[in-house]
Amino acid sequence: MEQKKISDDLPLKLTTKQLASLLQVEAARVRNWCKAGRIKATKQGKTWQISREEAMYLLEKGVGDLYYSTTFHQLPEWMKEAIIEDAKSYVAFEREIMKRKLEALLEESEDAEEAG
Repeated sequence: MEQKKISDDLPLKLTTKQLASLLQVEAARVRNWCKAGRIKATKQGKTWQISREEAMYLLEKGVGDLYYSTTFHQLPEWMKEAIIEDAKSYVAFEREIMKRKLEALLEESEDAEEAG
């Protein structure tokens, strides 16, 4: 006899109320997570729909980090791009600082050799 999986009982698309019941949290919290992009969901009219796969992922992973942080894959594309661009700018800035510090050290070293 085959083992029945939890996913077999879930609809292909869940409402925030259904997901909230599974996760044992308030439906309003699930709606807020959907709005914030912390849960992958699509909006059909006024209703958020969450895929069975996303529900299973959340059931396996738990909701702990939904409370405290957003994982990169859950961010909107424009935000991911902005973070990547900021990181590139930061790296370029840090390289320039290190370059200037190295040049200053080399100059000090040359000055010390000439004086010594």
